[in-house]
Amino acid sequence: MVLIVVAVAFGACAKKAPRTQHGSPSPSPSTATAAASASAGLPASGLPPARPSSSVTCAIVTVAEVNAALGTAVTARHLDTNPPATVCTYAGGTPSRTVIVRFQTGQDTNTFADDKAVYDSGGQTATDVSGYGDEAFTSALPVPGSIGVTTLVARKGDIEVLISAPTTLGPIETLMQKILSQF
Repeated sequence: MVLIVVAVAFGACAKKAPRTQHGSPSPSPSTATAAASASAGLPASGLPPARPSSSVTCAIVTVAEVNAALGTAVTARHLDTNPPATVCTYAGGTPSRTVIVRFQTGQDTNTFADDKAVYDSGGQTATDVSGYGDEAFTSALPVPGSIGVTTLVARKGDIEVLISAPTTLGPIETLMQKILSQF
């Protein structure tokens, strides 16, 4: 009897549904079927490739390039990699002067829409913008006594890029174009 319970428990663990990102709905049966087909080597239109198409690192944008594009005075870059995400934090002396550039691979239209919905549900309005990769949106968070924090998020292919900085949208757009041109 104990052996049967252990065997069933191991079998259930081996057949877990694909893990979704925080805030993402569970995959629909058609998505799960397409994902299974893709992992079997069959074509699956509309889905990102099983392996990201590009390898992205914080080396894509230097401290000097951040400062030049944004008019900031960040002094150091901290890297936090937890695949499929890479977060590059450019220290500005205080949290309100910090710049964040985040890359996430394996993204598609659905995961991008989920990410945008997180902003809307959190009380920040996400506004679609064009001219950045396949799709993009921006959001601004007012900070009393400061210019606030502006975020621009764009998806190009299977890579999502987020830039969040204490500046207006214009300088962030310049940095986003520089980053997106590299893949």
